[in-house]
Amino acid sequence: MDPQAAEQATLNLARLSQAAMRTQQLTTLVDEINLSKQYLAIEAWRFGDKFEVVWHIDSCNLASQVPVLSIQPLLENAVNYGIEPSGNKSQIEVSIFDTDEQIVIKITNPTNNFNRSSHSGQGIALSNIKARVELHFGKSASLRTSIQQDQFVSELCIPFGVKA
Repeated sequence: MDPQAAEQATLNLARLSQAAMRTQQLTTLVDEINLSKQYLAIEAWRFGDKFEVVWHIDSCNLASQVPVLSIQPLLENAVNYGIEPSGNKSQIEVSIFDTDEQIVIKITNPTNNFNRSSHSGQGIALSNIKARVELHFGKSASLRTSIQQDQFVSELCIPFGVKA
């Protein structure tokens, strides 16, 4: 019904496929953010106005190196487990900032319908992200998840300039 939107979705899928072929590599934070936004555009096309994403990107170094597909899978989990099972409009919040030593990427999504999800999560995406950040940054990087006040929180911390 909307050929232009279909074409854009196809281009976004192609970019995600290309990124999947480079999962052992590093990319810039700005490129990873852009890839994640392209993924979210596909999901917005799928879900319409069922969710919104609020981005808080503080004055961080967007040229910093992060593993390819380190943010997008966290957002995919947020959509699959927080947005898809919900009957109401929901919000995903993405906060990206740096401290003196690291970049922090924090993603928050609702969990109130977590158990009704049509997806049976086994933590594969989280394990893959942990493996990728450890490959590049060793134990100085981390991925932590928690549930806080009906919100699922993923926090990825990547050090500046440290390589394993």
